[in-house]
Amino acid sequence: MIDITPLLQLPQITIRAYTDGDFEDAYRVIREIGTAHLGRDLRRWDKVFMGLSSFMWVASFDNTPIAFAGMSLPTDGLIYLHTDLVAPAFQRRGIGTVLTLTRFAALADDELDTIGVLATEHSAPFYARFGFQLEEEPQLDPASGCYIHRMSMAYAPLLGQSAESLLDGLERVTFDAAADVDPFAEDEETS
Repeated sequence: MIDITPLLQLPQITIRAYTDGDFEDAYRVIREIGTAHLGRDLRRWDKVFMGLSSFMWVASFDNTPIAFAGMSLPTDGLIYLHTDLVAPAFQRRGIGTVLTLTRFAALADDELDTIGVLATEHSAPFYARFGFQLEEEPQLDPASGCYIHRMSMAYAPLLGQSAESLLDGLERVTFDAAADVDPFAEDEETS
């Protein structure tokens, strides 16, 4: 799957469920990442972030949220990963990988066929490491000024089991009990 050696050098982080009180920190991280990687309209990220119907995780360092990652609710055998935000000071240290593995470990829906992601030119190589492949040529999003890379990979239950096993071996990552909430259970309760 991936080389986990860098994950052994992670800072001490805590993964937990996103709460409404995290919005200001999320927007702080959005501003820190900036237009070079997210496109020219950061307010659009703000609006999209607030309107997402999904489950979100937060990675914290010294009780300060430094990274965010989301996953849509499943629809017609498809689920999307989204809102991959890691504060620049913590990028390339394995935190995005841990959050991606956390989302894979949460996948437990027998009805899933495909995991999708809309990546930018900056995040597409990251997802390719996990096995995501381009579905079509990247398309320019006029609103953001970025090329969007529509990527996907087949889902198999072994993916979640492997991710969970990898996460269990990371001593510097703590999971808040709320991070273990089943994102699919919320969907079932509201149906």
